[in-house]
Amino acid sequence: MKHVLWLCSALVLLSCGVSPVARTVDLASRDATSIAQQVATIDARNTAASPPLTATMASSTATPTPQPSATTAPTATSIEPFARLLPDNDHANIRSGPGLDYPIVATLQPSVTAPITGRNDDESWWQIDLNNVSGWVIGQLIETLGMTTSVQPRQAAPPPTGTPSPQPSVSAKAVATPPAPAPAAQAQAAVVRPTATTAALQTGRGCNTGAGYDLLPRDGPASDRPDRMHGDLNLALRGYSSTDAPATLIGYNGASDPNAPQLAGMFQPNRVAAIQSVYRVNLWYFESSRCNGAPYGCAGPAITNWPVTMIGLATTPGEPIAIPARAPQIGSGYQALVLFADATRITINYTRQDNISYGYVVYIENVCVDSNLLALYRAQNNADGWRSSVNLPALRNNQPLGVAAGSEIRVAIRDTATFLDPRSRKDWWH
Repeated sequence: MKHVLWLCSALVLLSCGVSPVARTVDLASRDATSIAQQVATIDARNTAASPPLTATMASSTATPTPQPSATTAPTATSIEPFARLLPDNDHANIRSGPGLDYPIVATLQPSVTAPITGRNDDESWWQIDLNNVSGWVIGQLIETLGMTTSVQPRQAAPPPTGTPSPQPSVSAKAVATPPAPAPAAQAQAAVVRPTATTAALQTGRGCNTGAGYDLLPRDGPASDRPDRMHGDLNLALRGYSSTDAPATLIGYNGASDPNAPQLAGMFQPNRVAAIQSVYRVNLWYFESSRCNGAPYGCAGPAITNWPVTMIGLATTPGEPIAIPARAPQIGSGYQALVLFADATRITINYTRQDNISYGYVVYIENVCVDSNLLALYRAQNNADGWRSSVNLPALRNNQPLGVAAGSEIRVAIRDTATFLDPRSRKDWWH
């Protein structure tokens, strides 16, 4: 009799089963409950999608990037409360205490969640733990997920009067043979963020160079996650830190590629621009388990296999900026595809692959991207940032992609997924 009842119950459940209705995900929502549900929805769709892209940050081998399950994202009913950056912000400074007079010890990046460990009396500042770094973030820039009623007020020491001690660098794996890394205790400055000029451009009408833009079909599969949440496409997720290496061209030994992108080609007329600042780009961890459950990964320490992995080039605000020039074409007279673009940054690939695993990839920061180019790029994605087209915008040598947003643009270069030193004269300035 028990077996009969069990079988009947199973048949009833099967007959009543319905397929879930697809939801429209609004990533701009500021409601904590809906944010958690939306992240879970995106992850579920990501898991069910076609085989993932084979690119990873630290390897040029065809190893699929593991997809986080929907259960890794913190929910609004979690016992442990979390903090997440509000969607309208590109970062939040984490300080050693609850106030702007305290030094910056880290930054909270988009799509990253961090456990909340304390608060001040009026909940205008929250204490969080990010990758074992404890600090305070202002409440205006974040939303809280989970139960915050149990979070206890914490007291902090008065802000220091001297200069805070900078963070030590951490070594990373190198594919090429770089110069000997600096000692592990070498100091770094705080993570660099957009200037006031750049921030103003983000909320303005953008820029128009008068150039026209076309599309080329990409080769292979599309990017395996929303573009603005991809640590290999959106450099703002990683962040970067200033360093004290020489701000000048360097004469490295060894062979060079005569067809490597030439940074002088970004300017009209072409010129060797003055290097006025140097930086190190941060690592990116794709594993949710290393990122407090953040579904698309989180920023790690600075990459130190080269002394410098990003340079700041002197510019005149408003001057046209093009791609670094390269002779080989990817089709129809074009040299590069746009892998990512927003108002003040662009990522280009000198192949027709929608990833960074093969060939050269260049990141340009602090550039006001042409509004027509930006609109064309965004039209190839859906509202959530997933590719909805087989095409991407293509660019030629000397074709303006935007204008300098201020007195400095910042450039980073990868070859077969590895960040290299853009100061190398024989590689990028010959």
